[in-house]
Order: sequence, then C-alpha cells, then structure tokens
Amino acid sequence: MIKVCNAIDLAEKLLESLKEVDSAAFPEHLRTCNSIYEKYAGNPDMFVLLYDDARLIGYMCNFPISKTLGDKMISGEDLSDTDMVDGKIDEYLPNNTYSLYLSTAAILPQYQGQGLANLLMGGFYEKILELQTRNVFFDRIIAAAATDGGKKICAKMGMQKTRELPGGYDLYTIIGREQIYDIAEKFINRVR
Repeated sequence: MIKVCNAIDLAEKLLESLKEVDSAAFPEHLRTCNSIYEKYAGNPDMFVLLYDDARLIGYMCNFPISKTLGDKMISGEDLSDTDMVDGKIDEYLPNNTYSLYLSTAAILPQYQGQGLANLLMGGFYEKILELQTRNVFFDRIIAAAATDGGKKICAKMGMQKTRELPGGYDLYTIIGREQIYDIAEKFINRVR
C-alpha cells in the first residue's frame, strides 16, 4: 500500500533508505544525501516521504531558509545546496514567515511513471497548509531543478521558471503568501 508521511525523526535506518533512493534516482554529481545531517540539524521537519508498505520509495526534501539567502538565490549570488548550513536553514517558529527551499524530489526508478509524484507534491502542500495552522507562513518557494523530471515537478506544482542557471539547472519560484496557499489548496483538491 502506497502512503505519504512527514518525517521529523531522521533515524539511521531512514538515512540509509534516503541514500538508496538518492543513488537510484540521480547520477552521482546530483546526489544530495551526503549533506542531509547538516541540514537536518537546522530543521528536522524537512522531509515528505513516500512508502510502499514499509519500503521507502521516494522523498521530497525542503527546508526554510533565511530571507537573505532566498534573495541571494533569486538574484543568482548563492545557489549551492552544500552551502546551506551554519544558520542559513531556519527552524519553524510560530508567527514567522519564511522562504522555503525545495531541495530534492526523488522516486525509485521502478516506481516512476505511475503518478506517485502527485502524492509527494500533495504531501508537500499538505505540510505547508498544516504549518499554516501553527502560524508558520511562507512568502516564497524556491527550487533549482537539474533533471527533466525535477523541472516537470516544479511546473506541475505551479512554480514559475524564473531563469536558467549554470550547469543546466533552472530556477523556479512561487512568490507571494496568498499565491502559495491558493496553489496548495487547489493542488490538493485536484489530486484527491
């Protein structure tokens, strides 16, 4: 049975499963799991997970970043996943508004093409709406997509391509608090 959930407790077993998905879904130069522990220390509520029974088959990694880093990313000054440590990743606190960086979306190859990315995206938007009930808000979502699949996911999530980046990456954004929550509600209603 396929299910989606959020992960707050990154146990060793889960990290190994994330690495397995990462290795199967991406060429080595695009893998992100090696820096997960550093990011996780900044904010443990950063994963939407996709399971087939007890087996992890996909995940989406996202985390709040400082407004300053978000500005730098949009302007092209800073865009490296590996640089997002040491205070650049925020912890969710009530009555605050954040920029949200969508770092990675991956599904094991044998599960791709089955519409399961919709479940991950729906879980991502449900998380945003759930955080809103705790007075945690977002005024922009930023993603840098490297693969054709990642670019399709960003577009399907309602993100706009902002510009092309070096190395074949494209920068995608949703800017505006009302727009984010409107897109989230519409997306969830569409995939239900």
